[in-house]
Amino acid sequence: MHVQWDPERSLRGAALNHYSIQVGVGRTLIRSYAEEWVVGLRDVTPTVHKIAGLVRSGRADQATRLLPRERPYPLPADLARRIHADS
Repeated sequence: MHVQWDPERSLRGAALNHYSIQVGVGRTLIRSYAEEWVVGLRDVTPTVHKIAGLVRSGRADQATRLLPRERPYPLPADLARRIHADS
């Protein structure tokens, strides 16, 4: 497994002052994820096009309201320490 921290990005692509974890997993887990864990897919292309148009026209506030709600994932303290998510 590979773990790295990547900076979050604004709607215009600028790095923000907080990070998201990126976890790489092996082929076996990828196959299980794709074939067993995924229960549905939703095409968000029209929403992304709308967001991009709003950003291009200077209406970033409206575009931001179309983004999915994000919330921190609750981690047990020992795991947070192990992946350096406790700081």
